[in-house]
Parts: sequence; C-alpha cells; structure tokens
Amino acid sequence: MPWKQTTRRRLVVFHNTFAFLVNRNFYFALLTLTLGGFGMMLFFSTSNTIIQTLVPNEMRGRVMGVWALAFGTMVPLGSLEAGVLAHWLGTPITIAFGGFICAMATLVTLAPARRRDSKEEQVKTAGEPSS
Repeated sequence: MPWKQTTRRRLVVFHNTFAFLVNRNFYFALLTLTLGGFGMMLFFSTSNTIIQTLVPNEMRGRVMGVWALAFGTMVPLGSLEAGVLAHWLGTPITIAFGGFICAMATLVTLAPARRRDSKEEQVKTAGEPSS
C-alpha cells in the first residue's frame, strides 16, 4: 500500500510542525525542523517514486509534468501565504495553520486511497474459489 508510506511521512511533518510550534527551546527547535525537513524529503521522494512506478510509460512524462507544476507552483504560493499570515496574525498562528492544513490534506487523500484498496480487496476475494 503506497499510500501508507506517504501518509506516515506526512504525519512526521505534521507532528514536527506541532512540536516546533509549542516549544521555546532553540536546540529543540533545530531538532524538530531537522526532523520535519527529513520527513518532507522522504515524502517528496516517495511520492515521486510511487508516481513513476504506477503510471504507464506512455503517460509518465505528462504526469511528471503535472506533478512538477503542482509542487513547483504550490511551494512558492504557500510561502507567500505563510508570509502574509505571519505578518497579519503572527508566526505561531501561521505555523499552527500550516500544520492543520497538512493534517487535513493527509485525511482528504487518505479516504480515497483506503476506499480504492478496499475495492481491490473485494475484487480479489470475489475471484477466489470458496472451499
């Protein structure tokens, strides 16, 4: 189940964002940012690998173009949004909002993946002969 791997990585990012938000120790903040960055690297590399393995060869270039466009534009737009929110609301609220968005994105993408996997399991068990 590839979605389990990406979900775990997203949760690492979410938990480290929350830990960074509530702490006031500089060295602990460095640790949480390091772990959060590691989680983000794992997420990006895993999602890229999963996309490249699941997409048919004739569609891979198009799909990777959309993937690169989505991540290439969303990261700068998210940074702009975070900067504006931090200016208006303050840094802690902005970080909490970012962690909340991360958790919601995980839940939104987790539901269809679980539904798809349960349908695949039903198809597999329906095709097995009963004893």
